[in-house]
Amino acid sequence: MMNDRKRQVIAVAKELFIKNGVIATSVQDIIDESQISKGTFYNYFSSKNACLIAILEQGNEETSLRRQEILSGQSISDKEILTKQISIHMLVNREHNLIPIFQAIHFSGDQDLKAAVKRYQLAELAWLTGRLVDIYGEESAVAASDCAVMMYGIIQHLMHIGKNLVKQDIAPTDLVDFAMRRIDSIMADMVYSKDTILEQDVFLKAHINTKIYTKHELVAQLTKFNQVVKNEGKSDHDQLIEFMIDEIQTKSPRISIIESVNRSFREAFTNTGHEHQAKELSANIWRYIDTIKK
Repeated sequence: MMNDRKRQVIAVAKELFIKNGVIATSVQDIIDESQISKGTFYNYFSSKNACLIAILEQGNEETSLRRQEILSGQSISDKEILTKQISIHMLVNREHNLIPIFQAIHFSGDQDLKAAVKRYQLAELAWLTGRLVDIYGEESAVAASDCAVMMYGIIQHLMHIGKNLVKQDIAPTDLVDFAMRRIDSIMADMVYSKDTILEQDVFLKAHINTKIYTKHELVAQLTKFNQVVKNEGKSDHDQLIEFMIDEIQTKSPRISIIESVNRSFREAFTNTGHEHQAKELSANIWRYIDTIKK
C-alpha cells in the first residue's frame, strides 16, 4: 500500500509535469517543491520516469475500479454498460488531467516512457476485446480484436477532429454511443465474412502483471486501515470496514454483497484524508473478487 507522503510527492510531480512539461521538470524540481530529501525521493522512485509512470498508474487504477463498479450486478452483455465503462476511461483522464502528460510523453522521444504507455494501450485493447465478446457472443471472438482497434480509432479521431479542427466539444458518451452503433454493423459483417486482419488473441496475449492479494493479505490491510479510522473516532466508517472483513473471512463469501459494500466503502472516504488509500483497498478487493469468481 502506498503511504500518504508518497501520494503527496506524486501529486506535486503531476502538477510540475503539467505546468512545466515532462522534459523540463527535473527530479530536483520535484524534491524542492515536495520539500523532501533526495534519499526520500529515490526511496519512493528509481527515477523521474518511475514517478511519471506512477502518475499514469493512478489513473489506470481509477479507471479499472470505476469500471468494475459500473458492471457490478449488471449483465455483461448490456451495451449501455459497456458504453459507460469506455466513457469512464476518457473522464478519468480529464479529471486527473492526464491528457497533457500523455501528449508530452508522445513527443518526448523517451523510449522507456513510450514503452510504458504502449503497455497500457495493449491492456486497454485486451480489455475491450474481451468485453466485445461479452456483448456479441463467442462467435465474435474472431473479429473482436479488429473491432476493438476500430472502435477506439473512431472515438479518438472524432474527438481529435472535434476539438482541434471544427472546435466542437463532443460529449464522451455521445462519441462512444456513435462508435458502438458503427461496430454493430461492422461486427456482424466481419463475423459473417470472416474477413479479419489481426490474430484472434493478439491483445489478450499482452499481459501486465497485477498483484492479486490473498484473503489473508486483504484482511490484514483492511484491519490496519480500520485501526486508523477507529483512532479518529469515525464509528460509522469502521462498522462498514468490519462488515467487509467479516464477509471476506467467511468460508463462502457472498460476492454480490462484497461488490455492493465495496462501492459504499470507497465512497465513504471521498474528499477525506483517506480517499486515496480507500481507493487502493477497494481496487484490491475487486481483484480478489475476480479470483474467487473464477
